[in-house]
Amino acid sequence: MKKKINKNTRYICLFLTLFTFIIVFFYMIYVKHRNTVEEQQKNQLGVLATTGANYVQSYLEEQQYEFQNVLSITKLGDTPKQIEQQVTQKIKLYWSIALTYLDYLEYFSLDRLPIIEIAGLKKEDINHYTKLSMMSNEVVIGPWVTINSDNNGIYIFKGIFNENGKHGVVVGRIDLKMAFKKTIGQMSVGSNGYFTLGDINNNKLLQGGSHFYQSSSSHTPHFEQDDPMINGYSFINFGEHNLLVSTKLPYYEIEQPIKLTFYFLIGLSIGLFLLFVFITFTLVKMNRVKIEHSLAIQYQEELYALNQNATLGFFSREIAHDYNNLLTPIQIYCELLEDELKDNEELSDYINEVNLAVNQCKRLASRLLSFGSNKTSSPSYTEFDSIEVIQSSIKRLRTLIPASIQLDVSLPTTKVLLYGEQLELVQILFNLCLNGVHAMEETGGTLSIHYSVESPMATLIISDTGSGMSEETKRQIFTSGFTTKKEGQGNGLGLAIVAKTVEKFGGTITLTSTLNVGTTFTIQLPYKENC
Repeated sequence: MKKKINKNTRYICLFLTLFTFIIVFFYMIYVKHRNTVEEQQKNQLGVLATTGANYVQSYLEEQQYEFQNVLSITKLGDTPKQIEQQVTQKIKLYWSIALTYLDYLEYFSLDRLPIIEIAGLKKEDINHYTKLSMMSNEVVIGPWVTINSDNNGIYIFKGIFNENGKHGVVVGRIDLKMAFKKTIGQMSVGSNGYFTLGDINNNKLLQGGSHFYQSSSSHTPHFEQDDPMINGYSFINFGEHNLLVSTKLPYYEIEQPIKLTFYFLIGLSIGLFLLFVFITFTLVKMNRVKIEHSLAIQYQEELYALNQNATLGFFSREIAHDYNNLLTPIQIYCELLEDELKDNEELSDYINEVNLAVNQCKRLASRLLSFGSNKTSSPSYTEFDSIEVIQSSIKRLRTLIPASIQLDVSLPTTKVLLYGEQLELVQILFNLCLNGVHAMEETGGTLSIHYSVESPMATLIISDTGSGMSEETKRQIFTSGFTTKKEGQGNGLGLAIVAKTVEKFGGTITLTSTLNVGTTFTIQLPYKENC
């Protein structure tokens, strides 16, 4: 009971941890989404402010150009009175047009300048900008003035003179409210946002937008001071003025879709958590039944394996004893024949080969005894000359290869020392070569054995021109128990043993094979360079 409670506690902790992780994960997604939306909105407001600023600047420069163009009077009378009449008549005609963008226009002769007054301008400003306008034939941009809360303007000055000298100045005032309405007032900022136009310190504001000027109200939009706003900015350079155009959008206009995203992610996280809990409990229940069933099968397989190993062990011990009993007289008679035939060099070589084979068979019998007694024995690893082992094995292979198969051998002329057991190298060579012979027994062909060294590896390449292998066969060829031979001709252990034996040497084995072309095994083994 206590164990079950502890298990349930672990599940609860796991689910709480998972739920916390899901909530945190989706909250991070929400925060990233919110920041992305805010950044995108700020960028859009910045672009909108720049566009509006370009419109306002173009409008102001257009009025400056128009003022310059209309008042460029080339022919004036000779007397001050004639000049004043001509200029007054000119600006009277111009005023009928300029009412769309000017809210003030008047001509002053030089003799009247000391006594004139202009709304919003100080005396020193009038003198300063008049002198500037008399110094060139260009329009001079004067100061920004605020006549009242609803009337802001920028004064412009144009000197009037003929070939005989200076005669006066025309003063106009660009209606900023009209400039604002004609440009930015035609644009919208979201559904509830607006534009502002002011100086560099954001003072003397004009504000509004298309939704404001299209409404019946003549007042600027009203927002609570605590309403958070998103802003975009851009600047206008007009004469001495650095004007600031800004876009303002209430945060609540983009807050609603962001909140909807947040609610969606929270709902999704809860739904995923509940789905995970349901799937987990279902899988746990199914897994419990599966485990109980697999345990029963496992107990049966283990019992079968124990019986099988015991049977194999018994038979391997019996075979090993009989094998040794048969090999002992062969070895004795080989020794006797060796003494009798020591003067016959050719027959002595044959007896040596038989004796070598007997010794290798005894080693195999020893391994069978170790397997049958469930004892592990470490192999007798030593350094040996692999060239001698391969040459000796090839001699025996020649007696097993039919005449329809040619043997192509290429070996180094110097010693190649390997560290391991000689018999294991023989097993590798015999397994691969006999497999190649089997692949060519119906068609004939060439069995190639090429052995070379290139520090730090010795490379043994065994290839045949037999039937080759399919891709499916190549994927399983080193799997224990897999064979393509007919029943009774192979047990599927040969190549699996070869692969494991190569690993014991610390080497690698690779295979390339093409159907109806042949097969090549490449084995790389670390060797000791001769000192």
